[in-house]
Formats: sequence, structure tokens, C-alpha cells
Amino acid sequence: MTILFLFLRPFRMGTFAFLFLFFFNLLPQKHRAQCQAFPVFSGCTPPSGVLLADGDNITGSLIKTFSGTASYNSITLNGGQLLVCGNLTLTDISVISGTITIAPGATLTVMGGGALVFGANTTIYNYGNLSFRRSVVTGSSNTIINCLTSSVFSVPFDQFIVQGPNSYFVNNGQSSFSYFIIQSTNSAGCVCQGPGSMITTSILINQYTNSFVLPTGVACVNVLNQVINSNAVSANTKTLICLPGSINVIVGPNWGAATVFNSCNGCLIVLPVELLSFRGTLLNDNALLTWSTLSEKNNCRFVAEHSTDAIHFDSIAGQIGAINSTEFHTYSVLQPHVRKNILHYYRLRLVDCDGTFTYSRIIELDDSWQGDQIQCFPNPTQDYVYIAGNKMPLSGWILYNSHGEELTHIDTDSPVADMRGFPMGLYYLEIILSNGEVVTRKIQKTE
Repeated sequence: MTILFLFLRPFRMGTFAFLFLFFFNLLPQKHRAQCQAFPVFSGCTPPSGVLLADGDNITGSLIKTFSGTASYNSITLNGGQLLVCGNLTLTDISVISGTITIAPGATLTVMGGGALVFGANTTIYNYGNLSFRRSVVTGSSNTIINCLTSSVFSVPFDQFIVQGPNSYFVNNGQSSFSYFIIQSTNSAGCVCQGPGSMITTSILINQYTNSFVLPTGVACVNVLNQVINSNAVSANTKTLICLPGSINVIVGPNWGAATVFNSCNGCLIVLPVELLSFRGTLLNDNALLTWSTLSEKNNCRFVAEHSTDAIHFDSIAGQIGAINSTEFHTYSVLQPHVRKNILHYYRLRLVDCDGTFTYSRIIELDDSWQGDQIQCFPNPTQDYVYIAGNKMPLSGWILYNSHGEELTHIDTDSPVADMRGFPMGLYYLEIILSNGEVVTRKIQKTE
């Protein structure tokens, strides 16, 4: 424990001018009510972007972008912006100030020895997968946002230390740490959890009163081995603390108003709904929304909501939930006659049987999304598969099993394939278009 407490002393760092992430579209701004906002990701080709090279010093107004797969020895972030759109491993990085953005589906892995201490005015937006294989320490005016429900942030072998005035960690997805340390030098609400988010840590050290805030919904913190928290963790009963059969308590524990689950085998046990996927597609003039769950707890219904500005939402349709289930379920709703040539935003409201609710992530649809692709939703499916795309209409479809044997051949212009009579397994759907073109898609059938 001697080495651990050496890291607990506040780090003093200089101040630097904050350089805003201008190549993002900042409207709509807020995806999670009251947690720190993050911009809508607007792609991997900023107007003034330059390709990243090993050894770069990213200063001032520079925007360096990376795609592909590579390992670089050293990068310095000194007021500029780094946009990662591929799989990048850094042997070492110096973070003086600036902004790092990891795109959806991209991965940034940072190696190196010793603690990585962020300089003032450093911001990280993680839409993909971010992993530090060394200790990480925030400075003053730092913000780290795990942006999406699908985002993954980890410090698997070392310490993640949140400290310094006006520094915040926002988790909307899944985060995991060896040590998660919140120091007394922080600001109020320094750890903000989005609805349905999960934090797993082997050791939790909390030195700031009510450091965990939860503006809406429920979220989970899973502590595996050890606790040092004389200060209350949260003032919100919707903050769920998941503990195994026994943990080593050195100081405390003081969970505040948080709801504690003992003999808990992980956050998925206590969260009300494990939302596996939420997708949308345009079917001619209609919008089809599909989603699937791996488990549901006290979940009475889903309400699909629509917006044209991602701020003001209206309810468009509902589906009855499974209430309590540990099985896979799929759902879908159709919004007819959507307006053309504008962006459409959708989210789900997950309503518990006691009336409380949380929101899913926001998805975006526009006319250009369809392109020339043929898409099949939902996939996996329990019953029906919807066929969508610009290359329509259909003239029929043929279903094959995993051995290539034809199971059924349907001549129809309906974009719906009925798979209710087939057992669980892998199938191939051969889609025959009216122009004679044939497109094949792999379909997973579940029970």
C-alpha cells in the first residue's frame, strides 16, 4: 500500500488555454441530462485534419487523425487535437493539454511505465474503446467522457485517479479499473453516471463526499475486493452498489444513500434492463426501430420517442416489456410517413413497473443512410426479419440453413421474412430484387 498512497498526493500542474473541438457539430449538445455534454460525432475527416505520424507534437490548432492499425513509440499532445479512427497503440504519450477523440468502433491503447498525469484543460471523448495500461491521473479542468452505451474505458492493471478542481469523469457505457480513486481535491459531482452505465473496480477509494452523481435512471458500481471510503459515495438511491460475498474494508464503508446489493455477481444482475442493441432503418417513407435485450428486471414497457433536433422528443409508439426475464427478447416499432430530407433522432424510454424510467442512447437516421445497401433487422431475430434499402422492391426471398440447403422459397414484394417456424441457428437469406439482382445476408435465429 506504500506505493498506492504516494499517488494519492495532489499533483500540481500548470494551466494552458483550452482549445475547443471545433470540427464537431455541437448541436445537439447534450446526450445525457445534466451530466457533462459531449458533441455529436461528425466523422473521421475534419476539414483541416492531417495524418498522424510517430513522434508528432500536436500543438495549437493542429488536428492529427489516425486510421488503420499501427503501434507508435511516442506522441505529445500540446494543445492540439488527436482523432483516432482505427486501432492505435502508443508506447508512450505526453498529455500537456488538448483533446483526444476515439471514434465509434476505434481503439486506443496507451502503454508506458509510471503514472500518466494529464495537464490542465485536457478532454477525452471516447466513442469506442480506450485502454490505459498504466496509471492515469487527471489534473485541473480535465474531462473524460465515455460517451456511448457501447463505449468501453479501462485501466485494467493500474490506478485511475480523478483529482483536481473542475475535473470530471462521465461514464455512459462500461468502465473497469484495478484501482478507482476519487481524491478530496475534486469538484462536486466529479463522477457522473449515465442511465444503465456500469463501473467495475477491484479497489475503490473515495475521499470526496457524494462524488458519484446520477441525474436520471439507475447505474451500477461493482466493487470486487477492497473499499476505503469514509466519505459517502452517493446521495442517490438509484446508484446501485454491487458487492461480492465479502470484501476487505479498510475504512468505512460509507455508501451514503446508494442502494447496496450484497452477494452480488455483477452489475447485470441489478440493472433493470440489459439493452443489447438499438437500431433504426428507413423503409421507403417509414422508419423501423428494432432493439433487443439480454435481460429485464421490473421492466413494464418501452416507449419509442422521436425528435428532429435531438433535444425535444415526442412519443410515437410503445411495446410491452418482459417485466422479469433473463432470456433474449427482440422488439420493433414502425413510424409511418417520416419527413424526407431532414435528420431524425430516436431514443427509447425504458419504464419500470414503479413508474421510474431511463433512456437509451440516441440514434440518428437520414435519407442518405440507405445508400445502395440491403439491410436486415433485427438480427439476431426471434420471429420476423425486415428487409430495407434503396434497391427495392423485392420479388421474393429464399431461406437456406447453415449447410446451404433450401428451406423455403417465397415469391412476394413484402419486405418481411417470417422465421417463426424455424429452430434456433444460423441461416442465409437470399433476397431477390425486382431488377433480378440477388443479395445474400446471414441471419441468426434465436428462441
